[in-house]
Amino acid sequence: MYNEFAPFYDLEYGNKKEDVDFYLDVANHYGDPVLELGAGTGRISVELAQAGHHVIALDSSGPMLERLRSKIKDRDLEIDTILGDMQDFELPHPVPLCIMPFRTFAHNLSLKDQLDTLYSIHDNLQPGAFVVFDLFVPLHHVLAKTEWSETFTLENAVTCTSLVRHDPVAQRLNIKNQYFKEDDDSPVGMAEYTYRYMFPSEVELLLHCTGFDCLRIYGGFQGEPYDYFSGSMIFVAQKVQ
Repeated sequence: MYNEFAPFYDLEYGNKKEDVDFYLDVANHYGDPVLELGAGTGRISVELAQAGHHVIALDSSGPMLERLRSKIKDRDLEIDTILGDMQDFELPHPVPLCIMPFRTFAHNLSLKDQLDTLYSIHDNLQPGAFVVFDLFVPLHHVLAKTEWSETFTLENAVTCTSLVRHDPVAQRLNIKNQYFKEDDDSPVGMAEYTYRYMFPSEVELLLHCTGFDCLRIYGGFQGEPYDYFSGSMIFVAQKVQ
């Protein structure tokens, strides 16, 4: 779903930094190699590699990975890139850490997808290894709506109009973005993607069912305790089976 998003992703999220130090600390603590699922254009993977970590970057979008490969070539970095599906992948060797930054896990749109992803992670982790990921908190004032839109300006004089449709039965948010050049009514691109939101107890149960022990849930990237109104929930879990 991110193929059409690739030309615009860094314009929208390239300067997002609030989670970088958190994932650097996680990598420093739990060791290499670090597997990043949903690595995209490398916003986190490049930072990890620049800090000296061995990174394995997996993504299902070829165009997104091509942009990551261009970045590491420009910076003379080494990152193992894999075009693959987080629900079904196999590494040559198990790793001590898997991360899924910036809501990657929310792109699993069904219970089966969620379980398949966690089982695949479990199968590719060393005994006692860790999985760390963040999700957004489904806040009640957002979920009370079924459709809304907003327009905002990105870099390079690009404007994005984002239409969000909420399906409360399926717990899904479908986001359709249209991109425009400044002072031009004709769209220069469009991208559409979907999140399935989850509540903390759902995620804890999913982790338990797939052989993980949920050790901590943070409410922010400075290690704040989970709070419903924080907007973020960050899970640290350990493989126990």
